[in-house]
Amino acid sequence: MISGNRRLPPGHVHLGNADTTLLRLQTDDGLQAVVAYLRGCRNKTELQEGEKLLGWCLSSMEKGILGSTSLQDWISIESLYVDSMHQFYANGLVGQDIGLWYALFKQNGFDLCFLQRWVGIGWKTLMGGPSPKECCNDKLFREGQDFRGDADTTLQALPLIASFYKEMLADNVAMQPANEALFALQEVSQLLQRTKVHPDAARHLPGKLKRYKEKWDVAYAAVAWARPKFHYSLHLQSQIQRWHRHIDCFVGERKHRVFKSIVAPRLSQLSCFTRSTLLQLTEIELTTSHLESEYTGRLLGKATQDVNKARELGLPDHVVFGKGIQIYCVEYSRGTFVQMSATCSIEIIHGLAEGDSLSVLVHTLQAMPEASILKWKRLSRGTEIIAASALRQHEPMRLLREDQDGLCLLR
Repeated sequence: MISGNRRLPPGHVHLGNADTTLLRLQTDDGLQAVVAYLRGCRNKTELQEGEKLLGWCLSSMEKGILGSTSLQDWISIESLYVDSMHQFYANGLVGQDIGLWYALFKQNGFDLCFLQRWVGIGWKTLMGGPSPKECCNDKLFREGQDFRGDADTTLQALPLIASFYKEMLADNVAMQPANEALFALQEVSQLLQRTKVHPDAARHLPGKLKRYKEKWDVAYAAVAWARPKFHYSLHLQSQIQRWHRHIDCFVGERKHRVFKSIVAPRLSQLSCFTRSTLLQLTEIELTTSHLESEYTGRLLGKATQDVNKARELGLPDHVVFGKGIQIYCVEYSRGTFVQMSATCSIEIIHGLAEGDSLSVLVHTLQAMPEASILKWKRLSRGTEIIAASALRQHEPMRLLREDQDGLCLLR
């Protein structure tokens, strides 16, 4: 695969070629052939050109696990796992595409304060993480550069910007190709989040990625600094299906935060850095306990009895109320919104416990498909009780805006 304006040798295609069927999986034999070729280069210039064209650095390969002769019977290229967090959110596809979108946004006479004002009209976070205002900070946007947010900020910014264009820029013809590319990427991102709960949904990834790449080519193929870096994402479906789960580095990065907040301040000498770090992180993991009820189900907050409220709901007097529940290691507290289907969402009001049985009291919300972005309307008689098990595989929404005519929810 060749980039730039270099002449294509036999058997190679340009990196910008939209036909994904021309891509070939790298193999262990192919990797050994790369190493053999690079080792055979006669001078530094020839080696640098070979590394550039083949995409591998000889010195790094010889020091790494794939170049180790002692590990070749243990580790193959098939045993390596492509991380979707770095592929999409940490200096990845989403950051690049937001940067490309912003450059076109500026070229069409718009300013970042337009987006910031829209975000400031009421968007707020429901599940922690960076606020919508922080996602649109001036420091994160540079014309001609990738979006500069970390993985959490980038994950949060994408649905905001995609909704902004649908509500405010839908009629702008000049921005339409870039808007469609960004929305196609948002659909890929939503599907990736869904595969963490429903790994079987990975079967839809090829179609979503193909649509995104087609939209991307229309919008950005002529942009000089655009890099079609999507090819690693083509591995995701097969590895999710092979491992029956979607694993990414978000969990690992959270452990890095533990190190930065707890371990790093205690280090005074770097000579014991590795040993002390591993020891303290291992000690933290081994001594941190997790209740079984975090998975099997438990009430959140102080459990109280309210006989009048129980009778009003047609429940036994001994029912206990809480501010929400935790089940399958996910918290559903008061004010949490969960999309149950394409036309129905719920808002958690209380967690309920009757003996070992858990349920939630919710407001039901109905979709308002006529809105430019999907809105939800509370039903006047929409209070009901649903079993806690019904929440399985439904994660809370992340962003909320309350309008006079309804609620906007984003995941």
